[in-house]
Amino acid sequence: MISEKQLDEALKAQVIYGGRLGTNLVELGFLDEEALAYFLSEKLDVPYAHPKKLLDIEKKVIDLIPYELVEKYKVLPFELKRKRLRVIMPDPQNLDLINELSFITGFIIEPMVTTEARLLEALEKHYGIPRGKRFQSAMEALGVNVQEGSAPSLPTAPNKQAQANTAAADEMSEEKIQEKLAKLKEKRRAMLIDEAQSAANPPPVAESLQVATQNLKQAPDRDAIANALIDFVISKFPRAAILVVKKDRAEGWKEAGTGFNDQFVQRIKIPLGVPGILKEAGEKGFALHDKSDEYPIDKMLRKLLRVEESLDIAVTGIYYRKAVVCYLVAVVPEGSIDEKTKEEFIRVAKMAGKAFDRLIKVKRKKERNP
Repeated sequence: MISEKQLDEALKAQVIYGGRLGTNLVELGFLDEEALAYFLSEKLDVPYAHPKKLLDIEKKVIDLIPYELVEKYKVLPFELKRKRLRVIMPDPQNLDLINELSFITGFIIEPMVTTEARLLEALEKHYGIPRGKRFQSAMEALGVNVQEGSAPSLPTAPNKQAQANTAAADEMSEEKIQEKLAKLKEKRRAMLIDEAQSAANPPPVAESLQVATQNLKQAPDRDAIANALIDFVISKFPRAAILVVKKDRAEGWKEAGTGFNDQFVQRIKIPLGVPGILKEAGEKGFALHDKSDEYPIDKMLRKLLRVEESLDIAVTGIYYRKAVVCYLVAVVPEGSIDEKTKEEFIRVAKMAGKAFDRLIKVKRKKERNP
């Protein structure tokens, strides 16, 4: 149903963006949802749950599996018939999990399957477990309006509401509030001390490059590649971010440094194809801009990353088969990038591209030789 070229494209997307292979095939438009569901049902020899029925499950069935297990294993109780409980599972062949669910619920478990995006959509509706930004495009590909539904409902697991009410009551007293504030201030003070010490005593450049190279060669997945890149930059400069290319824009993926985290950077979306540091880095492999040498799009990037006026932005393109798939962004002190540092950034970016290529080849081999 798909070509070799389409399989390669989907494997590349899976390594770079995450998600299951089927999800990426649907997102790319190479396979429709019904075909994917049919394939999963046939391959795993379990029934397929229709998407429309996933959003209309009885609450008494939803409450049969504790919220903690649902959140941990991403399973969804679907239908109860006498002593048999049908459960949608990401891996219907996980016998240990089937036995555990049977022991906890007291029912015979019958595994079912659906597409990854539909399962996450249902978990968000029934349990309030966020599907994550990664799967927005998957839901769009399936024709689901992801803007609807504003905030997800609270978890409906047994005793969850009672626990929440008890916790809220405990925190109402002024003494408790002041105690929490004191702990938070102390934690923040310790973080500032650690940050200052790290900035004052950065690891030797040669060592950080060597470690990054070794980590990239051994990276088992996409997150390990990103972490190796982030660690390399942070060993030298105060802040680092990775933007991943999705069609005509770059979106935030990971970030580390003073006062920032992944949740913050994942809100970033920068259009590509317009003059700016990202376009230049994609064409030349590396670009460095200070505040006096910025295009409008760079001002947007600087604002989104909250880059102080005294700092510059350095960007390196990461390539897979001559196409930019990610950008490594470093927030650097003015005048701190020399030719040697620039060469190191380009070198580590090339190693990251090779790491993506290696993971894609491994994925391809597994899919063709299951």
